[in-house]
Amino acid sequence: MVERLRPAFVWAVWAGMTAFAGLFVAWYGGRLPVQDDFFYDKIRFNTHLPPAADLWEQLNEHRPLLPRLVTWGVARTLGPNLRTQMGVDLALLAATAAGLILSARRLRGHTTFSDAFFPLVLLSVGQHENLLWAVQVNFILPIYLQVLGLILVAEAGEQLSPGRALGVGLCAIGLSLCGMQGVATGTPLAAWLVYAGWRAARAGSDRRAASVAVALGLAVLGLVAANFVGLVRTFQPGSTDLAVARYALRMLAAGWGPVGEQIGPAEPTRWPPLLGAATFIVLAATTWRLVRYAREPRDRLAATGLLALLAGFAVLAAGIGYGRAAVSGGALVNRYVTLMAPVLCACYLSWVRFGPPRVGEAVTGGLFLAAAVFAWPNAAAGLTAARAQHAVHKYIERDIYLGVPRSFLAERYSWFLACPSPVWYEPILEGMRQRGLAPLHRMAAEPKLREVPATWRVEAFPAAGPDGWCRADDLQHVLLTVTVSAPGPTTGVRVRYSVAGEPGRVSSEAYWRLPTADGSEQPITVLHALGTGEGLERRLWLGFGVSRFHLVVRGPGAAVRIEGVTVFVAE
Repeated sequence: MVERLRPAFVWAVWAGMTAFAGLFVAWYGGRLPVQDDFFYDKIRFNTHLPPAADLWEQLNEHRPLLPRLVTWGVARTLGPNLRTQMGVDLALLAATAAGLILSARRLRGHTTFSDAFFPLVLLSVGQHENLLWAVQVNFILPIYLQVLGLILVAEAGEQLSPGRALGVGLCAIGLSLCGMQGVATGTPLAAWLVYAGWRAARAGSDRRAASVAVALGLAVLGLVAANFVGLVRTFQPGSTDLAVARYALRMLAAGWGPVGEQIGPAEPTRWPPLLGAATFIVLAATTWRLVRYAREPRDRLAATGLLALLAGFAVLAAGIGYGRAAVSGGALVNRYVTLMAPVLCACYLSWVRFGPPRVGEAVTGGLFLAAAVFAWPNAAAGLTAARAQHAVHKYIERDIYLGVPRSFLAERYSWFLACPSPVWYEPILEGMRQRGLAPLHRMAAEPKLREVPATWRVEAFPAAGPDGWCRADDLQHVLLTVTVSAPGPTTGVRVRYSVAGEPGRVSSEAYWRLPTADGSEQPITVLHALGTGEGLERRLWLGFGVSRFHLVVRGPGAAVRIEGVTVFVAE
């Protein structure tokens, strides 16, 4: 009875996690491109196979040729809807978890309860950025290839077969075409292939397998070298002090999900993260075990292959620690959760293959229990972040249906859609509108407007001081009511202002009432990142006939001063 319950439990967890993640993507997945999605616009809407130059073009510090090709293929076969790509990404993760469950069964001879570890770490909605961001096929595709290579290596016997050499070689080639996250693990796999081929040739066991392994291994190393030819550094690396080591350990902890950031001490600190240190101990113990078995001729092939993959994951964690330690004060970036999950999976499968029965069961059982403990906190964190992101998507769609012009829309949500200036992605939005992609097909055409002077007055709470600044003081917020008058009906305003407060902690919103056709008024609220500094300006599209709007500025030490207002009228 128990033997039947074990696989039923594991596959029930896999099905439940997959279904929940599917509902998560269907409900919270946005229909609008966000940040790096804009870089894939030309790939997604290309009716013909994109030129090699476009596929090989540098993105940040990566050359994600294969993810771009997959994006193009998905768009051509299933449609360019961003949610379609999200669904394909989730399917890859579900297939990855299922493959690991089956591999553990083949290695052990049966499925046990702890094998539910795989769907718990790979299908958690805690990795909300990767599930709700179509461009993150850049991360999910290499993970699929890493795990496929992991399975092929872990199940290797004493002699290398041509089929296994071909499978691992294709995985390594794919990884070398997935950007630096793939290069980090594809390179040691290539080195392992050359070693395995040399070993097979030396033993005279299978010359065909040896030839395939060496040829593919050298091909991968050539592709890895090609990734660096002409590569332009786009990020300044972080410091080389202990902050890098701390962040590398934090990266290892990320494999458990965003909850890893909450198991202290959090940055900034001089101490290593506790969960990262614990994960490093598991990684070190696994490495020690594999080194022991690498001395045995019967197990050398699989043990050295697993060691190569673990070395690749360690290089990836250290590389991100070096390149990103200075970003966000060393705080965990959610999208890195998925990159580090295969480290834990590799450790688990290593103990299934090479662990003594009782010790191996204790280690794998401990990994499963930890993943089960973190499952709900991770899901809660993902749901919280997804709800906030979903709300912004709804705001944008509402504004599209209200007729907010493209340029105003791009400026209003530049803080959410993309980091650079909206000037470069505004034409992309227009292109999507012309292609009829919902909801942008409802976006209003750019109107002809004239900017004219206006008279204006400000009512503030708390009241403005003699210097014109409205300070939050103990209230932690400032409320401004701005009334304008101009010749002719207004459609929008340009506000010149200054904001003081703690950078990054000052938030703001604007709201007003929009007249409707039936004579009533519709309350409109928009999230507006005013920023901090002096001599700033923003444009607000209010709608025809609106002459009064309100600004709320919140945050420690928040203060705001309105310095000028002009209005836009239709020509």
